[in-house]
Amino acid sequence: MTGKEFIAAFVAGVEVCAKLGRLITPQTIKLGYHPTSIIGTLGAAAAVGKVWKFDAAMMENALGLASSHSCGLRPQLGRMVKPLHAGLSTRGGMASAMLARDGFVGAPNLIEDPHGFAHAFSGGKPGDYDALAAKIGKPLEILDPGLAFKIFPSNFHTQAGVVAVLQMMREDGVKGDDVDSVRCLTNHMTQHSLWNDNPQTGLEGKLSLHYCLAAALTDGQLEVEQFYENRAQDPKIRALFKRITLEPHPSMAGLDFTKGADFLGMEVVIKLKNGKTVSRHIKSGFSVPAVDGEEVHADLIDKFMRNAKRVLPQANSDDCLARIKRLETLATLGDFQAPLRYQTARAA
Repeated sequence: MTGKEFIAAFVAGVEVCAKLGRLITPQTIKLGYHPTSIIGTLGAAAAVGKVWKFDAAMMENALGLASSHSCGLRPQLGRMVKPLHAGLSTRGGMASAMLARDGFVGAPNLIEDPHGFAHAFSGGKPGDYDALAAKIGKPLEILDPGLAFKIFPSNFHTQAGVVAVLQMMREDGVKGDDVDSVRCLTNHMTQHSLWNDNPQTGLEGKLSLHYCLAAALTDGQLEVEQFYENRAQDPKIRALFKRITLEPHPSMAGLDFTKGADFLGMEVVIKLKNGKTVSRHIKSGFSVPAVDGEEVHADLIDKFMRNAKRVLPQANSDDCLARIKRLETLATLGDFQAPLRYQTARAA
């Protein structure tokens, strides 16, 4: 597979995931499913089918087979199983494409069937099939609205709150020891997603606004290190939990998860022990764009390099970035993956 073929497959997978997501969210979240493992299976099948040059009938069959692999429940979020969901969805999509390639046939119309994928995972309230079909590739989701990457290694709903807290620490001199209370005002889906106000582990902390804000206030940052197991039991972090509340925002409480410019925004109001109050309402700037014009966004490069250094020598990280930038011209993905190979990284 060439770099260009990989890009085309990735775009196909993103398109399928995003369009199907519009059919079933936020209903599927409210029903207790984890969308990554529900939608990702079909996205993976589409990507593999694109590489193997499936015709329309084979692709439809692969997506139908992938529908029967879709599963993943929200109670597993904050557990080791949560990242496993992504792996299981990829495995299911790959298996479905392999079965379709080898002549294994499932029922047709599995996405829009009255008892099919969209109906089942939306609780019987799927979006408009015809309207969605007319928009497939028009535009491609990877271009509009485009991809956004989390700044911090925690649930997307926590991002705006952490940005607000770190801004107030940097610009207003707020310190964790000086905090009397923290009020977080946001929409109902954020309240639905961040239910854990007393996490016991780093993994649970990723799904807890209380933990993310408390850790940021204590350490002045929110990176991978804040989610190590020993940090979750830090007395200073845990003491802040009871001072943090999550409330509906007067102007945001009814926003739908998939609608409204401010659906991932948050207003954070901190009252200090000296009686002073500071606040921030974060409506943007809580994610990293993929590109800036036709170049990889500088903030995304920075995030990549910060995390790559934890597992790769600097030379390999630099090599990875250089190959990413010329991915479209690579003759094989083996060239792309070379700096990640164990022996290569160890030798460096």
